[in-house]
Amino acid sequence: MSHHIEFVAVMGYDMVGSELPGIPEEKKNQRKKVLQNCLFESSTYKTLSSYANWIDTGDGGYLTVDTKDSDKLLEITKEMHDKLDLHNSSEKNRDWHIKIRVGINVGPAEVTREANKIIKVSGNAISY
Repeated sequence: MSHHIEFVAVMGYDMVGSELPGIPEEKKNQRKKVLQNCLFESSTYKTLSSYANWIDTGDGGYLTVDTKDSDKLLEITKEMHDKLDLHNSSEKNRDWHIKIRVGINVGPAEVTREANKIIKVSGNAISY
C-alpha cells in the first residue's frame, strides 16, 4: 500500500434540496440512483483512465481523476445536465425535479493506493 501527495482533478456534486420535507424516502433513493446513473452512464465517464475514483457522500459525491483526464470533467458535467433535463421533463411533480451544484477543481491530495487502485483521497483538492 502506498500513501503520498499528488495532484488530482476533482468533480464534486451535491443534489440541491435532497432533504426537503415531504419527499418520501423511496423517492429520495430513486433520485440518488437516477443521479448516479447520469454520471456512470455518461459516455465520457466510460473513457476515463482506471485511475478514476468515486467517493459517495449520500446526496452527491466526488469523482477524482488523474489530471490528464481533467478536461473530461466538464464534458461529464454537460452530459449529466442533459440527462437530468430529460429526467426532469418526465417528472410531473416539479418539487421532485433533480437539481445539482457542481464544482471542479485540480489540486493536491493525499492518495492511498493498493495494487494500483485508489482506496482513499483527502486534502485540499477535495475540500474546495
